Amino acid sequence: MTETSAMPSPALMVNGVVMDQDSQPPIPVRAVLRFVLGLWDGLVWLLLVALPGVWQSLNLAGFALHFPYVLIGLVILGGVYYAIRAWADGHLLWFSAVLFLLGTWM
Repeated sequence: MTETSAMPSPALMVNGVVMDQDSQPPIPVRAVLRFVLGLWDGLVWLLLVALPGVWQSLNLAGFALHFPYVLIGLVILGGVYYAIRAWADGHLLWFSAVLFLLGTWM
Protein backbone atom coordinates (compact mmCIF):
# COMPACT_ATOMS: atom_id res chain seq x y z
CA MET A 1 0.00 0.00 0.00
CA THR A 2 1.27 3.39 -0.86
CA GLU A 3 0.13 6.48 0.91
CA THR A 4 -0.34 9.63 -1.06
CA SER A 5 -0.52 13.01 0.55
CA ALA A 6 -3.09 15.43 -0.68
CA MET A 7 -1.99 18.91 -1.64
CA PRO A 8 -3.24 21.64 0.70
CA SER A 9 -6.06 23.80 -0.53
CA PRO A 10 -4.85 26.97 -2.34
CA ALA A 11 -7.17 28.92 -0.04
CA LEU A 12 -5.08 27.82 2.94
CA MET A 13 -1.77 28.94 1.44
CA VAL A 14 -0.52 32.46 2.11
CA ASN A 15 2.79 33.35 0.42
CA GLY A 16 3.64 29.68 0.08
CA VAL A 17 3.05 28.92 3.78
CA VAL A 18 0.20 26.60 4.67
CA MET A 19 -2.10 28.22 7.23
CA ASP A 20 -4.36 26.40 9.64
CA GLN A 21 -8.05 26.58 8.90
CA ASP A 22 -8.71 28.44 12.15
CA SER A 23 -5.93 31.02 11.87
CA GLN A 24 -6.53 34.24 9.95
CA PRO A 25 -3.96 35.40 7.41
CA PRO A 26 -2.30 38.72 8.29
CA ILE A 27 -3.78 41.86 6.80
CA PRO A 28 -1.35 43.21 4.21
CA VAL A 29 -0.09 46.74 4.70
CA ARG A 30 -0.99 47.64 1.12
CA ALA A 31 -4.64 46.75 1.70
CA VAL A 32 -4.74 49.08 4.71
CA LEU A 33 -3.02 51.84 2.72
CA ARG A 34 -5.48 51.39 -0.15
CA PHE A 35 -8.39 51.71 2.28
CA VAL A 36 -6.92 54.81 3.94
CA LEU A 37 -6.13 56.49 0.60
CA GLY A 38 -9.57 55.67 -0.79
CA LEU A 39 -11.27 57.06 2.31
CA TRP A 40 -9.02 60.13 2.28
CA ASP A 41 -9.76 60.76 -1.43
CA GLY A 42 -13.49 60.46 -0.85
CA LEU A 43 -13.37 62.94 2.03
CA VAL A 44 -11.19 65.38 0.06
CA TRP A 45 -13.62 65.26 -2.83
CA LEU A 46 -16.64 65.69 -0.59
CA LEU A 47 -15.28 68.47 1.63
CA LEU A 48 -13.11 70.43 -0.80
CA VAL A 49 -14.80 69.89 -4.17
CA ALA A 50 -18.41 68.68 -3.95
CA LEU A 51 -19.83 70.69 -1.05
CA PRO A 52 -18.34 74.07 -2.05
CA GLY A 53 -19.31 73.43 -5.67
CA VAL A 54 -22.90 72.63 -4.75
CA TRP A 55 -23.16 75.58 -2.33
CA GLN A 56 -21.91 77.99 -5.00
CA SER A 57 -24.31 76.67 -7.65
CA LEU A 58 -27.21 78.87 -6.57
CA ASN A 59 -27.93 80.31 -10.01
CA LEU A 60 -27.19 79.27 -13.58
CA ALA A 61 -23.89 81.18 -13.75
CA GLY A 62 -22.61 79.61 -10.53
CA PHE A 63 -23.78 76.19 -11.69
CA ALA A 64 -22.00 76.58 -15.03
CA LEU A 65 -18.81 77.68 -13.28
CA HIS A 66 -18.56 75.17 -10.42
CA PHE A 67 -20.42 72.03 -11.52
CA PRO A 68 -17.69 70.91 -14.01
CA TYR A 69 -15.19 70.80 -11.14
CA VAL A 70 -17.55 68.59 -9.18
CA LEU A 71 -17.82 66.25 -12.17
CA ILE A 72 -14.05 66.26 -12.74
CA GLY A 73 -13.52 65.32 -9.11
CA LEU A 74 -16.14 62.59 -9.39
CA VAL A 75 -14.40 61.13 -12.46
CA ILE A 76 -11.06 61.19 -10.62
CA LEU A 77 -12.75 59.51 -7.66
CA GLY A 78 -13.98 56.82 -10.08
CA GLY A 79 -10.37 56.40 -11.19
CA VAL A 80 -9.36 55.96 -7.55
CA TYR A 81 -12.00 53.24 -7.17
CA TYR A 82 -10.76 51.50 -10.33
CA ALA A 83 -7.13 51.75 -9.16
CA ILE A 84 -8.09 50.14 -5.86
CA ARG A 85 -9.97 47.34 -7.62
CA ALA A 86 -7.12 46.76 -10.11
CA TRP A 87 -4.40 46.86 -7.39
CA ALA A 88 -2.68 49.67 -9.32
CA ASP A 89 -0.78 51.36 -6.52
CA GLY A 90 1.07 53.84 -8.74
CA HIS A 91 -2.19 54.99 -10.30
CA LEU A 92 -3.81 55.21 -6.87
CA LEU A 93 -1.08 57.57 -5.66
CA TRP A 94 -1.38 59.62 -8.87
CA PHE A 95 -5.17 59.91 -8.56
CA SER A 96 -4.84 60.79 -4.87
CA ALA A 97 -2.38 63.59 -5.63
CA VAL A 98 -4.49 64.95 -8.49
CA LEU A 99 -7.66 64.92 -6.40
CA PHE A 100 -5.90 66.69 -3.54
CA LEU A 101 -4.52 69.33 -5.94
CA LEU A 102 -7.95 69.80 -7.54
CA GLY A 103 -9.55 70.20 -4.12
CA THR A 104 -7.01 72.71 -2.87
CA TRP A 105 -7.17 74.64 -6.14
CA MET A 106 -10.94 75.00 -5.82
